[in-house]
Amino acid sequence: MISVSPAAAAAITASSRRMAARAELKLIDADILYLEATYSGALASSNTQQLHDLETAPVKTATVELNRWTLDGECRLVGDAPVADAEVGWAADVLSGEQGDAPEAAAWVQLNVSGLDVLQAAKVFFSPLPTDGVAVDFTFSVWSGPTLAYEEMVLGNHEPAVSFRGFAAYNVTALRVEIARWSLPLTRPRVVEIVPGVYEVWSGDSLRLVEVWREADFTCVTMPYSTAVLEIDNSDGRFSPEDPASILPMFEERQAVPLFFGVRLADGAYEWVPAGVYYQRDGGWETIDGGLLMKFSLVGIIGLLVGRKYSPPDVLPETLEGWVASIVAQIGVNFVDKYRVDESLRDFGLVCAISDVAHITCGELLRYACMAARAVATEDTATGALVVAPTSDGMGSELTLDNLSAYPVQRANGDIASLTVRLNDGESTELTINGTNSASARTLSVFNIFVKTSAQAQLAARHIIGLYSGHVYETRGRGDPRSEPGDVDVIELRGGAMVGGRRYKQQLKLSDSGIMKDMPSYFMQSSGEHIYEQVVVITQSGTWTAPTGVTRLHIILIGGGQGGQGGQGGDPFWMHGDGTPGAGGSGGLVYTADIPINSGQVVPISIGQGGAGGGPAPWQQTGGDGLPGGATEIWQYSSGDGAPFDGVVELITGEVYALAGQQGTPNCTRVTNGEPGKEGAGYGGQGGGGGRQSTYTIGEGGLVQNEVPAVAGGFGGRGGSGCAIISYDLPDGG
Repeated sequence: MISVSPAAAAAITASSRRMAARAELKLIDADILYLEATYSGALASSNTQQLHDLETAPVKTATVELNRWTLDGECRLVGDAPVADAEVGWAADVLSGEQGDAPEAAAWVQLNVSGLDVLQAAKVFFSPLPTDGVAVDFTFSVWSGPTLAYEEMVLGNHEPAVSFRGFAAYNVTALRVEIARWSLPLTRPRVVEIVPGVYEVWSGDSLRLVEVWREADFTCVTMPYSTAVLEIDNSDGRFSPEDPASILPMFEERQAVPLFFGVRLADGAYEWVPAGVYYQRDGGWETIDGGLLMKFSLVGIIGLLVGRKYSPPDVLPETLEGWVASIVAQIGVNFVDKYRVDESLRDFGLVCAISDVAHITCGELLRYACMAARAVATEDTATGALVVAPTSDGMGSELTLDNLSAYPVQRANGDIASLTVRLNDGESTELTINGTNSASARTLSVFNIFVKTSAQAQLAARHIIGLYSGHVYETRGRGDPRSEPGDVDVIELRGGAMVGGRRYKQQLKLSDSGIMKDMPSYFMQSSGEHIYEQVVVITQSGTWTAPTGVTRLHIILIGGGQGGQGGQGGDPFWMHGDGTPGAGGSGGLVYTADIPINSGQVVPISIGQGGAGGGPAPWQQTGGDGLPGGATEIWQYSSGDGAPFDGVVELITGEVYALAGQQGTPNCTRVTNGEPGKEGAGYGGQGGGGGRQSTYTIGEGGLVQNEVPAVAGGFGGRGGSGCAIISYDLPDGG
């Protein structure tokens, strides 16, 4: 949740409020690099790196200039070095003349850049403070190496900001401001900002609509991203698509647009709350009402990554932070630091081969990395940076009925029957993990290049399955710009009941009327979100007594395994080959549920026994199928109502249950019966062995000698008995 002042927090939730929106347009080449500025001379307190920080409000400094030394605390004292938190920009080391004419020596400053392929507009900011003055007469020039690409002389200026448009300069290396006359006498010429492009602040009537959607998928099964839609007044035709002099051609992918929502405080001032940094994407604009409005569709930083092809470096990263840094760097040189990985996860090991990332998108790679590390990817609201961190448990806001336009809607958050993870182990081994409810019609299948072992698969599965089941809440209200995906908010239901839910999706929308209402927010309250504190595996029929205070159980019922199929005998006539071994029996059915109980209740449990193995068969006949196993039951809950799996992993214990039996042994030289399935785990029995065919040799006179009879097939192994797995949380203080 975004931190704001107590006054703003009160204003946001007040019964009557006034909201506003602000957007900053930065049409600046996303690949530009700023180099060290050069100048004719500078005051020691100058900080020329501030010439490109887009901060245009300098501090008032006390210097030896006319009307610059006051004793009322308005002026900031500066020394012989730049002050980190003081916006100064460039201030010349010479004074203007007594009539405000040119300084004794030429005063100029030059912003040096690289990576700027084309420039079609620029803006120069002088100080808006009346005691600083502005350049009355000056020359603005654009250079490509030693070549002058564009020059414009400005005469009689009295504005603190001057824009330049209608030109095109290529391979730009420098933007220069040379001052001929200053507006105030005995004052140092100052330049606060040189913008190599367009920088505008939209608000009020110029910003007709702001709509923001922010969302995250904490399971990492998908990789959603935040979006924003802006509708901008274009009555002056600045964004005219058919006008070559408009600034629309300067729009290109990856340019940043920071958004803010403001709340008016009691004193009439607005406090601005960041709403995210959104980026231009290719083709993300359209005209509305014949061009009177322009609509821009923007995306968060994850939106820039989702479809972008990943180009691997020569040496692949091996940690989560290394992968995140490599992924973000794919966007461009100015994005290399646009990420943050939680300290607890930075060194999480993630290893794969170069072939695994040869044909992958950045979005897929980010999703794999987050899933394997049990993290979630979101976008930092203030900076627009990519954030990778564990799922937060931080408290958000309290949504009372007073701030909602309708009662919250509750609906089921769908269960998941099972999750199958295909390991990246070179053999495409599949591991099926038990879900939240085996009766569910939904199953998930996941492949992750960083998941190579069953242990890694179990950890990833805990992260995914833990966020299924439970409830989803949808609220509609006035919208709270402080809220972020991941916040655990408190929601008031009808009757005054309060419930918690993790916010995973929300809309913030503001028109030029300044009203935000009926904003939807979505919350997830997952019943499987935690791993239970206690687990008991019961393999014998009888009873189990729940501890005092325990009123809810998570049960997994594993039925008895099926017996193995009988094997086929070998051919007795030497001609057709060995008998076919029997197939292994299937594992027991699996049923999962959360059930209520009374405190201290005695729970009756019946364990299903394994089915008998099938009998053998002579040559050219199929061995008998093994019998199915019996059902494991607790009251009316039965594994017979469950689902078949070829092995499931129980996440708490890490044990594998309900595994199908193996095929019988082939080419047996003696009768070989199948091995029984593992008891107490619901394994299927092994199939019976397949007998070897009859063999012989031909002696003198063509007589048969040394005949070895065919070997009969074996019986299938008996299935293993099942079990009941009971998980629960201890009561508080237990």
